[in-house]
Amino acid sequence: MNDIAIEAGISRPAIYLVFKNKQDIFKAVVVEFFNQATSEIRNGLAKLKTVEEKLRFAFEVWYIRPAISAKEEPYSLELTETFNKYAEEQHQEGLSQFEQILESIIAPYSKVLAKNGLNPQGLAHMLSLSGNGFKQEYKSLSELKEQINILTTLILFALKKA
Repeated sequence: MNDIAIEAGISRPAIYLVFKNKQDIFKAVVVEFFNQATSEIRNGLAKLKTVEEKLRFAFEVWYIRPAISAKEEPYSLELTETFNKYAEEQHQEGLSQFEQILESIIAPYSKVLAKNGLNPQGLAHMLSLSGNGFKQEYKSLSELKEQINILTTLILFALKKA
């Protein structure tokens, strides 16, 4: 807590006025991280027209940019890898918000999807799980981008064919 206080430029007792412990600080950081990402996506979607632009933008903000940050900032990767360990509830809430955004992008295709036994909510969940899998397993940034591009292309193809 002393290191955190020094970095924050405040006294250690001042930190304890707001946070009980390091875990509470970490949870607050996770919440802020997801709030910023979802806010950026929602604001950006309002400026985009096509489902392709919207999906690609959402994946860019949610998966690609954090991967770039993790490469540039040594502690960023460690931070994102421990979301589920120390802030599981906050992590799940963030993922739920992202899935709701994906669902809203796909929602105009509800009737078309229903003809094939699919729904926007299930498809959004599958996209989120896929993206998380790519994020955990990618070897290079170009591989992550390629996998997300393939996933997005498949979804767009399915929406056009459905």
